[in-house]
Amino acid sequence: WLKLTNEGKVSADDIEKEYDSFATGLRWSLIRDKMKERYNVVVNQDEIKNEFANTLRNYFRANLPEEVIEGGVKRMMADEKEVERVTSNLEYEKMFTAAIAEVTIQGKPVTSEEFHLIFDKAKEATAAAGEGDEA
Repeated sequence: WLKLTNEGKVSADDIEKEYDSFATGLRWSLIRDKMKERYNVVVNQDEIKNEFANTLRNYFRANLPEEVIEGGVKRMMADEKEVERVTSNLEYEKMFTAAIAEVTIQGKPVTSEEFHLIFDKAKEATAAAGEGDEA
């Protein structure tokens, strides 16, 4: 499937080498799409423009005239990759803000030894789940 959809742009060796990265990216993409749907995440042009304007203000750390900011934002909006990056960041921010609002965290005091046992167990479970994907 990967070889066919990439129309000869990648070799079987490339697919073999990059499969783990691709699989992880695909899983995250599916999760992200599901979260965007669940939390009704939408990013509009005004939000992107505001993010670009804030980036410029933070970068120059000066009280720039509004027309300078607007010109910079206009140039940034013309860069599709930059718009995609900022859109993605804003989506993540909205998704995780919504998800965190649903989670209840209950503190539990543990010793350092207990913490490391819990951490190691979670790490092993994650590694085992990753190995199961290769089958």
